[in-house]
Amino acid sequence: MARASIRQDADGYVVLVATDPVMGERISAVYFAPRSGGYVREYAPEGGHPQVCEMLRSTGAALAVRSPADLLGVIRREWRRLMRAVRED
Repeated sequence: MARASIRQDADGYVVLVATDPVMGERISAVYFAPRSGGYVREYAPEGGHPQVCEMLRSTGAALAVRSPADLLGVIRREWRRLMRAVRED
């Protein structure tokens, strides 16, 4: 399995590029949060920008940050949690 790349760009967006641990397909996601802090959202080109929950899922406890500076650490932590859960399953 290829290693995930999780990086924050100059505008504060966090970009995740990895192999889906379940399907084995290459995935790419962009995450952001309001400048004043708040719920983490995933960029969706068609709009809507859904909230992101624990382990980067669409359901569960919503992720929140105090500022966009915290976003990179939160996304990395939740990716690790997801990978650990998949390995244990």
